[in-house]
Amino acid sequence: MSNQEKHFYEFGPFRLDPVKRRLLRDGAPIPLTPKAFDTLFELVRQSGKTIDKDDLMKEVWPDAIVEENNLTQNISALRRLLGDTRQDRQYIATIPGSGYRFVAEVKRSPQREADATLEESQQSSLIVEPGIDQHKGKQIEKSDSMAIAFASALATDTLPGRAMLRSSPSTMKSNGNSLPVLDEKKLTAR
Repeated sequence: MSNQEKHFYEFGPFRLDPVKRRLLRDGAPIPLTPKAFDTLFELVRQSGKTIDKDDLMKEVWPDAIVEENNLTQNISALRRLLGDTRQDRQYIATIPGSGYRFVAEVKRSPQREADATLEESQQSSLIVEPGIDQHKGKQIEKSDSMAIAFASALATDTLPGRAMLRSSPSTMKSNGNSLPVLDEKKLTAR
């Protein structure tokens, strides 16, 4: 994929973002393996054209020798994700003896600043409220202790760290600005 991909590919309810390497259906992300993404990207990028199986495998696995079965599995997984059936191939058609063709109409939409700004504003934030905590007879600021605990959990990839990252809404409280704040008492009570 070139660095010049500054647009989205849209087809049906889907949007393919080559820069962030993700597929969205009605705005919700669809999980794809890296090679499945590469396969879909090549098919969509060359929509309407039949791509020879060997050429497609060279694009998806440029530095490896793989069996055709790997490509077949990716195509099968993509068809399931896209909702294609044996009777109704809306997206990926098999061209017998040749390869595959992306048959849906694809619209290229430029990636605007507004799209990037909107996506950035929808990302999660972590806010630690300041306060005083007692630790081994010393007073330390809660914001410092939470920041250290959070950084340690991320750095060591520990199970408590994963639990902290997957905290349920009951471990969150509002700070009045409609941003979530981790409730330290509920986290440490686990």
